[in-house]
Amino acid sequence: MINTLKFAAKAAGSNFADPQLPYKLTMVLTGRCNNRCKSCNIWQNQNANDSLIEDIERFFKKSNFFSWISLTGGEIFLRNDVFSVCKIIKDNVKDVCFLTFPTNGYLTEKILADVDRILGLNFNKVVVSVSLDGPLDMHNTLRGVDGSWDRALKTFCGLKAVKNRRFAVNFGFTISNYNMRSIGKTIESIKAAYPKFSLKDLHLNLAFNAERYSNMDNKGILCTDSDGLISELTTYQENKKLLDPISVIDYLHVKFLKRYIKSGRTPLPCMSLASSCLVDVDWNVYPCFNFNVKAGNLKENDFDLAKLWASGIRRAVRARVKAGDCPHCWTPCESFQTILGNMPRAFFSKRA
Repeated sequence: MINTLKFAAKAAGSNFADPQLPYKLTMVLTGRCNNRCKSCNIWQNQNANDSLIEDIERFFKKSNFFSWISLTGGEIFLRNDVFSVCKIIKDNVKDVCFLTFPTNGYLTEKILADVDRILGLNFNKVVVSVSLDGPLDMHNTLRGVDGSWDRALKTFCGLKAVKNRRFAVNFGFTISNYNMRSIGKTIESIKAAYPKFSLKDLHLNLAFNAERYSNMDNKGILCTDSDGLISELTTYQENKKLLDPISVIDYLHVKFLKRYIKSGRTPLPCMSLASSCLVDVDWNVYPCFNFNVKAGNLKENDFDLAKLWASGIRRAVRARVKAGDCPHCWTPCESFQTILGNMPRAFFSKRA
């Protein structure tokens, strides 16, 4: 409860001024991936590496002020020390409220075992998002690996069976030109396999061209039927029940996603490099996945993010974000804290 209140205070404060330090961290643990996605070419990097566990410990011993930590990749469960990473976080980051991570769900047995051990650390809240990008054949085609749909479902169902009030699991659907008219069909396919499924278990993301995804030349992922996609999103919104704060924020994410689709511009003043930042496996700090401009390197700053945060470079890149001098995007990695940092506009804006 105390960590939740601290998180709420930080989020509320970001409505009045940029936080002195970010409360959300997205940390890339590995560049390796065992899927072959059509919308992302990370898997093609044959020289992908992992961040060293020793460096991770150095970092969290010095930079331990986060309320929300998202561990990502690549596929983080290709690492054999995900539990050790989480234990380092638990031992050093006392205010952490949310620990979240995505997975393609392919390594079912390992994921279930690792999550079980992680839950034994008694974090305030752990949330796992299992990627699912369509009905069976579509998902397998988009993910480039036979059997990936079955494994994702098996992983989701296994995690759903976990009885722990501090844990939640959902599906993450990445919208691209390949599947933009298949959100409803995907929901039907999930319900056929898992009848207890509800829309609170589904979160939507939009595919982007970004250097970090190595897909800048793949314009085929970009949605071409904006009216059709907005219609699908509206149906999703109309059927989603607002049962808790997370579902409300997710509803607002989709509301402003529709606005982004129409305009191509970030629909609220972005909080990247203020409330949040991205750290890659080489310890470079970026605003987010899509704006590939470095704000500094943590190895060059003794793994002390507060030291880097005070630098002129970080302030200059943040100024570019505030001015809209960036690629413009709207993804859950940044949209949630952007909504929380613009609550009056987010909650009372009437335009869909």
